[in-house]
Amino acid sequence: MDDTAATLPFHLRIAALQCNFEGSRQNTLNVPKLWNSFGFNTEQLFHTHSELYSAVFRKEAHTDILRDYIEKSRKNGIQIILYMNCHILLESQNDRAEDWAQVDRNGEYIRSYGTYHACCLNSSWTDFFLESIESLKEFDIRGIFFDGPSSSSCFCSRCCSLFEKEYGLPPDQAEEQQIDRFRLRTIIRFIKRIYEKTKKVNPGWLSYVNANLMHARASAEEMREILSYNDIIGTEGGFQFYGPPSDTDIWRCGMHAKFVEAASGDKRRVIFMAGDQKPWSWYMHTPTETKLCYASVLANGASVWYGIHSSTQNLKGVSGRAVQEMVQFDKKHDHLYQNTESAADTALFFSYNTSKHYTSSGEATDFYGSEGLKGRTGIGNYTDSFRGAYGMLFRSCVPFDVVTELNIDSLSTYSVLILPTCACMSRDTVLALKEFVTNGGTLISDSETALYSDTFEKQENFMLNDLLGVSFKGYRSYRTHDYFTCDTGPIKSAGVEYIPAPLTAVDAVPAEIAQVCARLCPPLAGRYSDRPESGVYPFIIKNGYGSGTSWYFAGRFFELYSTYGIPHYKEILNTILTEHSSPCAELLNAPESIEVTVRFSGTGDTLMVHLVNYSGGMNRPITDIIPVSGLVLKVNRGFSSARTLLSGTNLEPDANGLLHLPELREFEVVCIE
Repeated sequence: MDDTAATLPFHLRIAALQCNFEGSRQNTLNVPKLWNSFGFNTEQLFHTHSELYSAVFRKEAHTDILRDYIEKSRKNGIQIILYMNCHILLESQNDRAEDWAQVDRNGEYIRSYGTYHACCLNSSWTDFFLESIESLKEFDIRGIFFDGPSSSSCFCSRCCSLFEKEYGLPPDQAEEQQIDRFRLRTIIRFIKRIYEKTKKVNPGWLSYVNANLMHARASAEEMREILSYNDIIGTEGGFQFYGPPSDTDIWRCGMHAKFVEAASGDKRRVIFMAGDQKPWSWYMHTPTETKLCYASVLANGASVWYGIHSSTQNLKGVSGRAVQEMVQFDKKHDHLYQNTESAADTALFFSYNTSKHYTSSGEATDFYGSEGLKGRTGIGNYTDSFRGAYGMLFRSCVPFDVVTELNIDSLSTYSVLILPTCACMSRDTVLALKEFVTNGGTLISDSETALYSDTFEKQENFMLNDLLGVSFKGYRSYRTHDYFTCDTGPIKSAGVEYIPAPLTAVDAVPAEIAQVCARLCPPLAGRYSDRPESGVYPFIIKNGYGSGTSWYFAGRFFELYSTYGIPHYKEILNTILTEHSSPCAELLNAPESIEVTVRFSGTGDTLMVHLVNYSGGMNRPITDIIPVSGLVLKVNRGFSSARTLLSGTNLEPDANGLLHLPELREFEVVCIE
């Protein structure tokens, strides 16, 4: 068959209506006209075959409405990707729960959203679902999005029998790692089955699932296998807040977009953005939050899927007008956003192997649910360590990318790579990091980095000990009244005598050629005891390796910043970055609340500097943005012209070659040519 998906551009503007409360068949058929008026070019179609908040196509019930809707969409310039739910049973299937639903260890049904049964992937429900895919073959669609599958472990009789057959013992006698592996292998087999079924029905259709890229409890190899059965990489980076909004990092949407880029290779990438403030489906995000999320996704090279979980009447208010403004901006500059590439000089490494095995924590979204601490015990929390490093870079207005084991072959494009507590490491990753530094790169790491194998086997020494310039000896415990001091060297400029120490330190023995730049003071008896002694134990160690440099922090450096936000931690990191990085553009006079990204347009002749302004009233949701004036852009490459996309201002460099920017509200894009 023809490659029907080839008619879709790389960069998409996707709309979604995640229920059907439109009131009539005619109102339903009017929705494509609405999407067209907003500026969308694609719909991830749910509401024609919905049953409340779930949707699975059933030929006998939905053929006529789907055929008519596709025709209406075609006339309005909207292409269709069909939604299919594969993590919950339809409400009308509740009578099949005994055969099709997941149960927990106690034999109780597992409920999603407090309402629906979760689908068991080892039940005959999968036959029903595959037949539903088969029945779509006559329709002119561009692919299928599969919302799921469920990530829970099932303990029904079918799953228990299959588990015992595979492992030789029942689940209640098994180790937790065996149960988790069975869960994940079940998920991967299902994703492979629906992918292969979709391609059999129409090889040109796109097939993709709702990918959990940050908290999937999957190793790098397992993630690589999962993503191989996806033609688009999409994740719920724009579903927020679920918990207290003030607990949500302002960089959340952009962070997920960076992950999507790291995982996608040359595939299309999308961030799912809910128009409603979660968990309330009928209450919309503020216009400001709407613009910020959309702008941050664009700034990080992903397409936006914008969906609501209520009636389209909710789009007639101020939040609907805000998203329409953003989609129209996206549409107007579509030629710039097709196939953009990052121009960042710095990268932050996320380790799937560490996330799977080391102590870490999850987050809540509509599909993924929430998780507490998981993994086996390390000295810290990997999620908090990564968050701390991310926060330092974001608040320093540093353009950067996320790199994982999946795209580690891209390291040569960066000058600086940061590894926050990347404890679990494969031999291939070790070799790639050594090659990166040997060829002139700078590696910044902390804590137990490279102290465990990729399967969490603790090593006698760091697998990167020669690169780091240190050997592992043990640990030192510190409390929230202990300190370190800076020695002579490039970070002496921290400017204070005593800086708070991380709560757990590594007893690291420096190599003779390594330079100790900061030392941990002996622990104090209490916060109001004597004056701290001078630093004794090596804490920040600089080491030359090949043509490059390593900076190693012997403790939970990034994690402490995540928890306490110590300003001098960020200042120390910035001192190192100033010495080793070569950014193509720098934002001057900026507050910590502006996200900065740099990307080349698809044609490669335009450098796009995105600025997303999260300056608000010190609270979430942000209702009113605080405009920022006096921003200056320093461009570290030759250029002939510069202009802003939103305000339409032509920028002329001053005598020093600096660009003085107009007042920044929610966002702006500076195009350098």
